[in-house]
Amino acid sequence: KIMDVNYMGIIRITKALVPSLRIFAKSRHTPQGKDLPRARLISITSIAGRSNPPAHGGYNASKHAAESIMDTLRVELSPWEIDVSMLEPFYAQTPLVASAHVVLERSWKNADSDMKNMYGPDFIQGVKKHAEDIYERSMPSKWVVDAAVNAIRKKGGSAKARNLIGFWWVGTLIRFQEMAPSWLVDFFTKFVMRRTGAWPSDPFLIKNAKKD
Repeated sequence: KIMDVNYMGIIRITKALVPSLRIFAKSRHTPQGKDLPRARLISITSIAGRSNPPAHGGYNASKHAAESIMDTLRVELSPWEIDVSMLEPFYAQTPLVASAHVVLERSWKNADSDMKNMYGPDFIQGVKKHAEDIYERSMPSKWVVDAAVNAIRKKGGSAKARNLIGFWWVGTLIRFQEMAPSWLVDFFTKFVMRRTGAWPSDPFLIKNAKKD
């Protein structure tokens, strides 16, 4: 379902809109349309399209896929002067983020006994607290709306391909993850996981596999 919405949703909408965008782009090359702005195709992806937060595997994959197709379309649609850009927001104070603890509780309830044994009884409380902390530290959702409006209203030249939305340090974090060696990124990621209680208390507390 995540991939269907976050990736295939972009594909479906793009296929529906591109023919009209091409016609609009053609109208800019007429005397009546010489003052029209450039056509724009803008999608909202996520910082998860440029990083890989733990416990968000399916979501991360969908956002990486979305950014990949938008990067491809940016070049493929350039002959028609159609600007393609992405908005990459950090966590925003939305109902989806606010209800993260409910999803966590449901997933924990449906987890098998091996999973619960490995992570321990304190795991769910730790990650729920972390989810609540994330919401409290999230940016206002208005920032995303403002960024979308600014991207649409841009009149001259090509729109910026990637628009990172968030606090000043978000860009620094993304650049660190993109430039630092994998072992260093993994080290800090695992450190945060341990601090927030998202690390297995006993990774090998599992039942032996049944023999046929």
